[in-house]
Amino acid sequence: MNLRAVAWLLGCVALLLASFLLLPGVLALAQGDVPGARAFALSAALAAAPGALLWRAFRGSMVTPDGRVDFHRREGLAAVGLSWLVAAVVGALPYWDSGYMSSPIDALFESASGFTTTGCSILSAERIDLLPKALAFWRALTHWIGGIGIVLVFVVLFPVGGRSLYRSEVVGVDVRPMAEVEVELVVPRERTGGLGVAITAHPDGIQAMKVYPGTPAWEMGLETGDVIVEVDGLPTAALTLDEFIEVMTGPEGTDVAFVLGWETDTGWGEEDLVLTRAYLDESLVGHRSRRHRMMGNLDEALDNALRNLPEGSE
Repeated sequence: MNLRAVAWLLGCVALLLASFLLLPGVLALAQGDVPGARAFALSAALAAAPGALLWRAFRGSMVTPDGRVDFHRREGLAAVGLSWLVAAVVGALPYWDSGYMSSPIDALFESASGFTTTGCSILSAERIDLLPKALAFWRALTHWIGGIGIVLVFVVLFPVGGRSLYRSEVVGVDVRPMAEVEVELVVPRERTGGLGVAITAHPDGIQAMKVYPGTPAWEMGLETGDVIVEVDGLPTAALTLDEFIEVMTGPEGTDVAFVLGWETDTGWGEEDLVLTRAYLDESLVGHRSRRHRMMGNLDEALDNALRNLPEGSE
């Protein structure tokens, strides 16, 4: 797991929340509530200080030196879970710094209730009505931020790795069939190549289920049951199947390096290999993957788009 990228994201979340804390501080100052403005300024400073340190210390850790995004679903899950914890702690600071809540546990509960939009509160209706206006505004703001999703706000502002963050943040997937599918087809100027192997997930990486004759994987000697444990320096155990396919696929004729592993009589063996990507037509692979068969309407839309391509398109 790329813990440096997770730490950098948490620093950005802390800085984002610190900026939100300035809004009720300005409101308190405008209404002459100097102690309230001081409490929000102190809270913003306490949130911004560690946030700035994390942001500066781990800046650039979201991508590898060669420009690839090094942030996947595992990092996304960690970042989302810890972001909500950071939000609850930062959100509790104004309740405690203002002296309105003497117990940090009460302040943390009220903050977590706001960001998670559960509706629970340690305050009675009468006490809520008597809240200072700036503090009442902050309480309402935490509900608003929690309602739209603090992580989704962050994804909009910092889109690198946003797909993994978004998939970890949303609560479910709508599996209803689509009535219409709109497809924008971009035809590449050069053909892409691959391995020629059916794959599945494995605890140690990506395992070969079937190797197709006449493909680069076949010519190299890849066998069913072999496990690809590393590709271009990336541990495949941390990649989803889609992410692995994205890394392995590239322009025809280019090389890809990976580490192959297999079970032996004495334990586990590994070998470093370099393979040249080759174009795989239907005569070599001779099937449509299960993933494509399940896509239904999208396959039909792609077929229609291909048939309607103007002649001479590159």
